[in-house]
Amino acid sequence: MADYSPREIYYKLIDEEKELLPRRQPFYRIAKDADLLTKRSKTGIKRPLNREKPQLVATGHNQVWSWDVSQIKSECRSVRFYLYVIVDIWSRLVVGGYF
Repeated sequence: MADYSPREIYYKLIDEEKELLPRRQPFYRIAKDADLLTKRSKTGIKRPLNREKPQLVATGHNQVWSWDVSQIKSECRSVRFYLYVIVDIWSRLVVGGYF
């Protein structure tokens, strides 16, 4: 069980050994005291995906559109407005939008 996190050990004890434990916190405390807690991130080389990137080609108007969403602040700190814009990539004109 050394390869498992304290959370995984807690639930494995409940599932496999039918041992009912009051809560998970003692596992973290014990693991921290024994210096067993480490950052569990994936290591190694990130390999690129084996797929082709889509390439869209427009040869005229209204064949391929793109879109964007922008946040606009207001005078009130908790209120934001969202601006949705649709753009024709051939002419670079705004086809539609919503505020």
